[in-house]
Amino acid sequence: MSASSPASERRARWAIRLVLAYLAVSVAAAAYLRAATFSLRALEPTRLDTAWQLELVFLADQGVWSGRDFHYARGPLWQALTWLAKGGPFAASPAQVIAAMEASHMLLGVAASIWLTWRVAQSGWARVVVLVALSLVSYAAGISTLRAMLSVAIVVSYLPDGEAPSFRKALLPAALTTFGLLYSFDRVPLALSAVTVAVAAEAIARFRRREPVRPALSRGGWYVAALAATLAAAAVGALAAGANPLAYVPEQRRIASAYGALWTGWEAGVRPANIVALGVAAAVLAGIPLLRRSGRWVEPVWVLSVLPAASFAAIVTDQGHVFVGIAPLLVVLVLWAARQAGDDSSAPRIAAALLAAVAFAGWFGSYRDALWLRPRNALAALHALRHGAPDDGSFTTDITPAAEWVGKRRDALPCIALAPGLTIVHALSRVSGPTLLTLRWTEDQQRERARALDAAACPYYVHELLAFEDPRGSDWLLGEDFVTIAETYAPHEAVGAASLVLARRGRRALAERRELPSPATGRRLAFDAPGEVAIPLGAPVRGEQLVALDYTLEVPEHARWVGALPGIEFRFEAAGVPVSEYRQFFHAAVGRRVHSMASADAAAAEWRWIAGRPPLREVSADTLRLRFRRQGRLSPEHGELLVHSVSVLSPPALPPSAPAAECTPKLDFTQELERGRALPRNVAPRLAGRGFELHPNPPPLHVAEIFFDVRPCEDSCLFADLEVRAAPGSGDGVEFEVHLVDRAERPRLVAERVAPGTHLPVEVALWPWAGRSALLRFGTKNGADTRNDYAVVSRAELGRCSARTAIADAIRGGWAKVSGSFELSGQDVRLPVETREIRYRARISKDTCFSARGSGAATVETYVVVDEIAHRVDKRRVREDAQAIGPIGLHDWEGRDVELVLKSVPETGVTAGLVLQRAELGRCPEAP
Repeated sequence: MSASSPASERRARWAIRLVLAYLAVSVAAAAYLRAATFSLRALEPTRLDTAWQLELVFLADQGVWSGRDFHYARGPLWQALTWLAKGGPFAASPAQVIAAMEASHMLLGVAASIWLTWRVAQSGWARVVVLVALSLVSYAAGISTLRAMLSVAIVVSYLPDGEAPSFRKALLPAALTTFGLLYSFDRVPLALSAVTVAVAAEAIARFRRREPVRPALSRGGWYVAALAATLAAAAVGALAAGANPLAYVPEQRRIASAYGALWTGWEAGVRPANIVALGVAAAVLAGIPLLRRSGRWVEPVWVLSVLPAASFAAIVTDQGHVFVGIAPLLVVLVLWAARQAGDDSSAPRIAAALLAAVAFAGWFGSYRDALWLRPRNALAALHALRHGAPDDGSFTTDITPAAEWVGKRRDALPCIALAPGLTIVHALSRVSGPTLLTLRWTEDQQRERARALDAAACPYYVHELLAFEDPRGSDWLLGEDFVTIAETYAPHEAVGAASLVLARRGRRALAERRELPSPATGRRLAFDAPGEVAIPLGAPVRGEQLVALDYTLEVPEHARWVGALPGIEFRFEAAGVPVSEYRQFFHAAVGRRVHSMASADAAAAEWRWIAGRPPLREVSADTLRLRFRRQGRLSPEHGELLVHSVSVLSPPALPPSAPAAECTPKLDFTQELERGRALPRNVAPRLAGRGFELHPNPPPLHVAEIFFDVRPCEDSCLFADLEVRAAPGSGDGVEFEVHLVDRAERPRLVAERVAPGTHLPVEVALWPWAGRSALLRFGTKNGADTRNDYAVVSRAELGRCSARTAIADAIRGGWAKVSGSFELSGQDVRLPVETREIRYRARISKDTCFSARGSGAATVETYVVVDEIAHRVDKRRVREDAQAIGPIGLHDWEGRDVELVLKSVPETGVTAGLVLQRAELGRCPEAP
C-alpha cells in the first residue's frame, strides 16, 4: 500500500489530537455527571454490582484486603486501583467513589486502546479509525470491559509481529496475566487458553509454510517461564503483605465454579445463535489464511486465540457478559483490518473489516446505551454544570428505609447483619458486619454465612422479603443461613414495604428437624434430560415447612470436568396432583454430596420463618418431582440422582399472639405521607395539594408505588381521585393500580388508565379485609408515550363507604338531599304529610342492600337512577308501626355510581307523616 503524503499525515496527527481531547472530555464529563446525579434512582438498575463495588472500597478503608483477609471474585489489584482512584485514605462519598472508579476504568481502557493502536496501526489515518473503534469498545460494558481489553493485550503482546521468542519478550504477557490474576481471576484461565491456542495455531501455520515449528514451542515455553517468575514475585509480595499465596488460587477457583452454578437456568438476554454465528465466521475467516502455504499468519492466530474468551458469554447471555466475551474478538478484527498489507492479499483484511463493521453495527445498533462516547453525554454534563443537577435525593427504594434505620443507630451498633440484596447498606451507613461482601451461591457458602452470623451475634438483622415482590423469589433464600436467621432472630420492626428489622433472640429458638421415611432414600434414580424423577416423601409436609434433600447428582465424566449442570426445576405434588408450579431448583452441584432445601409454598415459608406470620392457605404435599433439561452442548443428556435422605424442617414456635387491634374507621393518606407513616417504594414522594405525586418510572426502573398500613372496618371504603395533570392529548396517559397486600395475597382493586387532563374518582369497598392488617398499595405505570405522565393521587382516604351509610347521617353530612321540610331524630327521618323525595348518590359495593322501617300511612317507592334512567326497585304501602322496607338487593348496579331515590307519598286524609327508621345502605343479610 502506498505511503500517505506528508500533508495527509499532518492532518491525521491533528485528528488524533482531537480524538484524544474528545476522549479526555468524555471521561471528565462522565465522571462529573455520575458524581452530580448519583442517587438511589440511578443506583437501582445496577444495585447488586454497585453494592460489591462500594463494599470493596469500604473494606479497603478499613485495611481489609481481598486475597489476604477474605476472598472474592475481584482481587486485591481491583480493590487497590479503585481505592486509590477515590483518593486512598481520604474520605469520599458513594457518588465520588463510583465516579472515580468509572473514570479510572475509562482511562485505563483508553490507555489500552492507545497502546494497541500504536503497536499495530502504522499510518496516521488508520490510527485515527482504530483508536476511535477501540476506545468505543473499551467501556461499552462499563468497568467490566477492562477485563476484555486485558485479554487482547495479553494475546497481542504474546505474539508480536516479526519478533523472535525470548524470556524478555515473554515478560510483558506474563506480567499482564499476573495482573489479571490479581485483578479478576477469570482472566487467568482465559489467558492460558489463549496462549495454548496460539502455540498450536502458530505451529500449524509454520508447518503449512514449511517453516521451523520450534519458535512456536519455545515462545510458549518462555511464556511459561516468565509467568512462573512473575507469579513468584507476586507470591513474595503477598507473603510480605501477610497473605497466603497458596490459598489464593484455590479460593478463586471455588468462587468461579460457584458463580457458574449461580446462573443455571438464567434466561437468555442476547440470542446465543448470534454469538455462535460471530464466532464461527471469525474462525473460518482466520482458518483460511492460517492454512495457506504462504502469507501472514499472526493476525489469524490472534483471532483464534481470543475465541476462548467468547466462552465468557456462555456464563449468562445478558448484555454485559456477552459483550465482555465478544469484545476481544471485535478488537483483534479491527487490528487485523488496520494492518499494512505489504505483499499480502488484502482480501483477509477487507473481510476482517467487514465482519467487524457488521458486528459493531449490530451490537451498537441494538444497545445504544453502550455508546459511551456519544456527544449527548458531554452535553448532559454541561447542562448539569450550568443549571445544576436534578435533586433526586428523596427518591426512595428498598435500600432507603434500611439505610436510614441503620444510619440513625450507627454509633450504637457494634455490627449489623443484612439480607443479600441489602449489603450495600454496609457501605452507605459505614457499619460493618458478618454479611459484608459475603456470597451464598452454594451450600458451602450458605453454611459459612450461617457460622459468621452466629459468631458475630449482631443485635439486628435487616431482612428483605423476596416474597413481597415475587412469591417465587423466596426459593433462592432457603438454606442453612435462612434457618439460622429464623432461629436466632425474631421480628422487631417493619421499616419498609419489603424490609423488616429482626432483633436477636435472648435464647435460640430451634427449628424441628425430622427425617422422613422416603422410599427413595438410598436409591439411585436415573434421569434423562429432558426427563423427570419423582421422590416420594413418605409423609405429608405443609407448605411452610422446608424439605431438605440430601443427594449426589452424578453425570458423565466430561460434564463433570467442565462443571456442566443440567437445568433442574421442581414442584410438589399431593396424590399425583401438583400443588405448586415448576420452579428453579437452586444451589445444585455435580459430583459431590449436597443438601438443598425447597418448600411447597416458599413465599409462605419466608413469611412464617422470618416474619412470624402464619400461612394464609393450607398446602400439603407428599411428593417432590424434579424435572431436568439440557443447557447447551456440554450439558449432560442423562445422569443419576443418589438420594441419601429426605428430611423436613418445621419453623420455631410462634410467640403468643397479641390481641387484635381495632379497625381504623377513617384515615387520610396524604396526612399519613406527610407524617412519615407511608411506605414509598421506587418513587420520590411529594405532596400536591390535598394529594401526592406518583409519577411512573420509565424502564428499566421498577414500578412507582406507595404503601399505607391499614386495618379496614366492615363498612370501610377507599376513596381517591386519580389524576394526570397535563394538557389533554399530550400523551397516552398513566395506568393507575390499587392493590390490597396481605403477604402473598394481593388482589387488584383498581386498574384504570387515566388520560392527560382528566381525573377518575374511585370508591372501593374493603369489607373482605375487615379487621385484618394489610398494606394498601397505589402504583402507576407508563404507557408507550412517557411524556407528561404527571400522576397525582388526590383526596385519598379510608372512610365509610357511600353504600354503607345511614340515610340520616348522609342528610346531616349534606351528602343526601331532601325535597322540602323534614326532621331528624337520631337515625330517624320524619317527613310531613306531603310528597317528599330523599336523594343520595353512592357507588354500589358488592353485596349491597337498602333497608329501613316505616311508621305512618304512606306509599314508599324506591328508585335507582343510573345514566338519568330511573329504575323502580320497590313499592310498598306502609300501614303498620315499624313495618319493614326491604332489604332490597342492589347487585345489578355493583361497581356503578347511582342515585338512590326514596319517594314518600302520604295517604289521603292522614294527619301524621311518615317516619323512616334506620334507613341505610349496608351489607345484605346472609341467606338462611
